[in-house]
Amino acid sequence: MQLLLKLTTDSIKEKTRTNDITYLLNNEDPTWAILLYTDAKGAGIATSRIKDGFEKNVKANDSLSTMAISMIVGIASWDSSTMKTPYDLMNAGIYETQYDV
Repeated sequence: MQLLLKLTTDSIKEKTRTNDITYLLNNEDPTWAILLYTDAKGAGIATSRIKDGFEKNVKANDSLSTMAISMIVGIASWDSSTMKTPYDLMNAGIYETQYDV
């Protein structure tokens, strides 16, 4: 599990910019959040880049390559009319993971 957590964190860091911020939200059910300074289109591009890099890194790792491991991603944008706290944004992103295809 430690190997997978490190590989995931490294994959995210490799594919994001230095001004994007990565958070590990939950160790029990590994969940990361990335605060991207971009618009919805840029977030979609970053998501694809991160997922592709993660998949490549898993396949390249002898210990993990034979396991069924996938990354699920949800994208949410700040909406000041419905969101009042940072937790609202975080929860919207987690909710969106239910629709990742």
